[in-house]
Amino acid sequence: MDDLLAARVQMEVSLAFHMIFAAIGIGMPLLMIISEGLWMRTGNHTYLDLAKKWSKVTGLLFAIGAVSGTALSFELGLLWPTFMEFAGGIIGAAFALEGYAFFIEAIFLGLYLYGWNRLSPLAHWLCGLVVAVSGALFNPGWAVFATHSTLACYVATSFAVAAVYAFAMLKGQRDEYHNKAIKMAMVVGAITAFLQPLSGDLNARFTTQHQPSKLAAMEGIFETQRGAPLTILGWPDLEERRLKYGIEIPKGLSLLAKHDPNAEIKGLNDIPREDWPNVYVVRNAFQIMVGLGFTLIGISVWYWASRRWRRLDNRLLLIALVASGFMGFTALEAGWFVTEVGRQPWVIYGVMRTEDAVTPAPGTANVLYGFSLLYLLLSATLVWLLLRLRHRGPAAYDQPPEGGRVVTT
Repeated sequence: MDDLLAARVQMEVSLAFHMIFAAIGIGMPLLMIISEGLWMRTGNHTYLDLAKKWSKVTGLLFAIGAVSGTALSFELGLLWPTFMEFAGGIIGAAFALEGYAFFIEAIFLGLYLYGWNRLSPLAHWLCGLVVAVSGALFNPGWAVFATHSTLACYVATSFAVAAVYAFAMLKGQRDEYHNKAIKMAMVVGAITAFLQPLSGDLNARFTTQHQPSKLAAMEGIFETQRGAPLTILGWPDLEERRLKYGIEIPKGLSLLAKHDPNAEIKGLNDIPREDWPNVYVVRNAFQIMVGLGFTLIGISVWYWASRRWRRLDNRLLLIALVASGFMGFTALEAGWFVTEVGRQPWVIYGVMRTEDAVTPAPGTANVLYGFSLLYLLLSATLVWLLLRLRHRGPAAYDQPPEGGRVVTT
């Protein structure tokens, strides 16, 4: 394995793992404060049980995410020194903002975890709100990309939470605790799943203007044309330079990308062949992301329709909810492949090629093996801890005095 390939694989492995840790770390605090807020409003201890359980998950993911994120920062310097020399001033400012957000999140997460019986209900809830905001607001990325990725984190996490409790219901645990958990997760999941195509539209318009080769690969467009069709499914044939077996919607791509049905879309044939991204990976990852995104919207509609007509005991629905947990994170990872592989062969689009940014030092493959082992150990540790946490039932509570706070027994 040559050094360039080893460095690229290492970043792919690291980001693939870190994105899951970060996504749950961003999504769980939102569910946590919603649950605690409902407890404050209704006094129902089930919401408090869920808030406490989810706060522990948030704490675990914060710790795991801190380790994986630190490893990523080291990898940037070790593997891509030329890139850091060129863009260090910009990247440094972004890391500084993320560092401030990290310390703010750490401080208020500590207050939240250890302040259940020491802070007033409102003060405690506000600490959780700071955790939720700091985890999402300073998510690496800017403007439309940050919005799109943050929504993706909420979608993936919400459906994963719903999947966990739906699986328990399939095993017979059909009580208020599990029903309320799924309901809260599906509120967030449905809202963000419906918002995601809107942010995706903004993302596509930005990509059309700034990274035309990525858009062409995503959509399988080879010929520059006005009134470009939107093609569903299909397989790119690089020898014949056309998209086969797809279902075309006339002028659909021009309308979505530029809000003009007759707008011109640049094709791959007008871009030098050496500047093409991997069309197979980008096109198929994009189709997976979009297909799973709309499937999750469909499952959301199914769930809320079933809830409206009081048919939540539907076994097929519960199976679909379990499957949605995998769909959300698969769509998240596929979207990352579209973003990063679609930018290739550039590490800075149109400015610096990836092959020019890699370290000249030998032994890159050893770094790959070492850091990959680290991420596998982190993942195994997280799964073990989450399984231990799942087997612990809801806590018992003493009745607090009027106006007081519930105290764990």
